[in-house]
Amino acid sequence: MTSFASAPPAGHLLRSPVEADAPSIAALHASIDIARYGEPETSEADVRFVWGWPHFDLARDAWLITAGDRVVAYAWVWGPRLRVPRLEFDGTLLLAIEPGAAAAAPVLLERMESRVLEMAREQGLSETPALVLVASRLDEYKRDALLAHGYQRVRTFFQMDRGLEGAFPAPRWPEGTEVALFRPGLDDAEVHDTIHDSFAQHFRWMYESLDEWRALRHPDFAPELTFVVRHEGRAVAASVNFRAGHEGWVGMLGVRRAWRRRGLASALLLHSFAAFQRAGCTKACLGVDSESADDAPRIYEAAGMRVTRQNDFYSRVLG
Repeated sequence: MTSFASAPPAGHLLRSPVEADAPSIAALHASIDIARYGEPETSEADVRFVWGWPHFDLARDAWLITAGDRVVAYAWVWGPRLRVPRLEFDGTLLLAIEPGAAAAAPVLLERMESRVLEMAREQGLSETPALVLVASRLDEYKRDALLAHGYQRVRTFFQMDRGLEGAFPAPRWPEGTEVALFRPGLDDAEVHDTIHDSFAQHFRWMYESLDEWRALRHPDFAPELTFVVRHEGRAVAASVNFRAGHEGWVGMLGVRRAWRRRGLASALLLHSFAAFQRAGCTKACLGVDSESADDAPRIYEAAGMRVTRQNDFYSRVLG
């Protein structure tokens, strides 16, 4: 039996979550969102989405800490995310914005790291694994807890937004290309291939089989707002889009490497904005690597988007 140096704070209980805990975990997410950004952004469906990932074991891969009937901290791990140059497992750590909640961080981090090492052994992986966690630039509790536990910041991602009021310029499509609405069940394979070709060299991109790609699709995926660009019948770009309330999200905007620097990304972006607007969305959002080799933030800024949030990736090699 594994022994741990850290125990839950006095008056708190550490345990694995069960299905009935999803609303309480979503409420913890929402309380943190409201404190940081003024509105809740995480739903019970988001919590359950992670629990439904392939090979995710709720009894072994997630933990929560309660104070009475309130959930004050929550964590999970999953992976491996990447196998090269080292195994990287993903995880999340949530700490309530209240006195004493930060004391839960070392308790959960020890469980998370132990479980990652256990998963690596169970899968017969010989490489030394790393655990990667994300923290908002505004989340001082989490940032300080990760730094104190030996994690290092390795990358920053931006969230970029823009309002959808007024008219947008007409997209300028490269000669010979045509844009079409995504057709579920018919276009999955070519969009999957286009996205992977587009993102293959990006930070922490992982190849997923077509079945995995379908299984990991978020419930907010909006096929009616997703588009494919073809040239002579072959997909050369795609924008896989989502909708969350009044927000339209450009989830994955990919252009095949052979088709870059022809204005396809800008055209798809404007096309998506107009579609979001027609669907009743009032804001367009996306996430982007601040160090994108394709200079994506500049393209998005030219389309009127601005950085509204910064999220830092922290990593620690275990063992």
